[in-house]
Amino acid sequence: RVNGSWRRPRKVGGNINTSANERGPCLSPDGHYLFFSSDRESPDAFGSQDLWFSYRDDTSDDDGWQEPKNLGPSVNTIDLDFGAALLGDPNGKLSALLFARRVGGVQAQADIYISPYIHGSFRPATPVDELNSPVNDLRPTIRPDGLQLFFHSNREGSVKDDIWVSTRADVLSPWSTPVNVGHPINTEFDERFPAISVDGGTLIFSSNRTGSNGPSDLWVSTLDSTVPRGAIA
Repeated sequence: RVNGSWRRPRKVGGNINTSANERGPCLSPDGHYLFFSSDRESPDAFGSQDLWFSYRDDTSDDDGWQEPKNLGPSVNTIDLDFGAALLGDPNGKLSALLFARRVGGVQAQADIYISPYIHGSFRPATPVDELNSPVNDLRPTIRPDGLQLFFHSNREGSVKDDIWVSTRADVLSPWSTPVNVGHPINTEFDERFPAISVDGGTLIFSSNRTGSNGPSDLWVSTLDSTVPRGAIA
């Protein structure tokens, strides 16, 4: 954006988009890697929806993305794997990938999984038990310091699809029991697909609340500097 205003969106150039569905983009902290999900046809694909990544040399070149690569069998399965979120630092060092998986098809519940990144490769993904419930938990997004995570869910305590938040004391500790972020983020409508800014002060999400122009719009909320960090205003 320029001078506080968002520019008109345009299709990402390079090799990212195909005639299939490309969704859920997530940039690495250094801006060189793009992670996303796609159901593209490829001999490297594992299932109906996989996680892929692409690299660019110049972080200012939105058309410079190289041919995407599948993240492989440690992350992808015959089930739907989607909605990537990265744990890392501003220097580009990754520590883990979080994402959602639906086991059993598009109508199955979604759970949040984690794949540690160790010595240059992603390790087998496992469910993040402290974040998951018997219903849908998906689309994680992580504050850059790795201590706060948002996702959306229709678990008990939700009005419809609501945004929930979990925190932890340090990056080696388990996540706290998720808490509904409440008003004014959540309403009697659906709030989904949260994305936290690099500075941790802005939350963008999708909602079909009153004031939306279509089936759902993007909405933004900024953190009140008078409220302790970790809260939402």
